[in-house]
Amino acid sequence: MSATITLDHGNGSTTTVTAHPTTTPGLVVHDRGPFGNEWRLTHYQSSNALGEFDSYVDAQDAAEALYGVADWTAGPEELQSELVIWKAIDAVENCNGRFLCRKGGLGEQVAGKRAAYLAAQPGGAA
Repeated sequence: MSATITLDHGNGSTTTVTAHPTTTPGLVVHDRGPFGNEWRLTHYQSSNALGEFDSYVDAQDAAEALYGVADWTAGPEELQSELVIWKAIDAVENCNGRFLCRKGGLGEQVAGKRAAYLAAQPGGAA
């Protein structure tokens, strides 16, 4: 059953969208509404988007890949660990998505470390 979620854009503006449940409690999938045709995987309690996808199925697959990684029903402060974020990036990218994070935040820092690590691996990206 779908529900509505109000997304806080951090600049005083909000958008209300229809959020679809996933197999991972605490994570929902929704479209971007008036901002485009992409689908987002979002932490319901904080309304922070984890990833953006071209397809609804890919967003749902990423949510399923994150099952058991963390207690996604917890508040955002409980999810602020490098391991959880690293696994979230893996799940999003392995499901054809683009990881989303706030500029200068822990997510951006972990994404940078992860990119450097992967580039250093044999056959890694330059």
